[in-house]
Amino acid sequence: MKTLEKLLKIAGLGFLGLMLLTLAVGFFMTKTTSPEEYASSKIESQKRSAIAKDEKAKAQVEKEILKAKKEFEDNLYSYELTARVCAQGYIESMLSPKPAKFPLKEATYDKERDLFRIFSYVDTVNNFNAPIRQNYYCEISGIDLETSLCAKTECVWQ
Repeated sequence: MKTLEKLLKIAGLGFLGLMLLTLAVGFFMTKTTSPEEYASSKIESQKRSAIAKDEKAKAQVEKEILKAKKEFEDNLYSYELTARVCAQGYIESMLSPKPAKFPLKEATYDKERDLFRIFSYVDTVNNFNAPIRQNYYCEISGIDLETSLCAKTECVWQ
């Protein structure tokens, strides 16, 4: 306390002078706001808070999408094999005599439509036991790796 009194005496201010200085600084530093300005300030603060929450939620969704894409790319080979099995099963069901050879030819993934396209052929025999080769094209979508099932398989002989 004595240090404060010494500083005030050095500055030439007494206690009353310090009070007047504090009031003057406080008067010039405070800004009066109307109820409208206060409400507007409060609304702007809430808007900024809502935008920040929305951006945070959007960032979370984008993070989950990237995680799903990475998981799919990591399992792309498994998806391709499952697509080949689905195509083979579909083609086998269309063949009259069952024995057939299915070479692995070409499989592509269409990201836009989320489906696999398989171009290949099957070597089999016809009803007269003559060997034949038939080309086919399949589109496979809705692949479930856990069950190795495909939601949709469409194949066309070429």
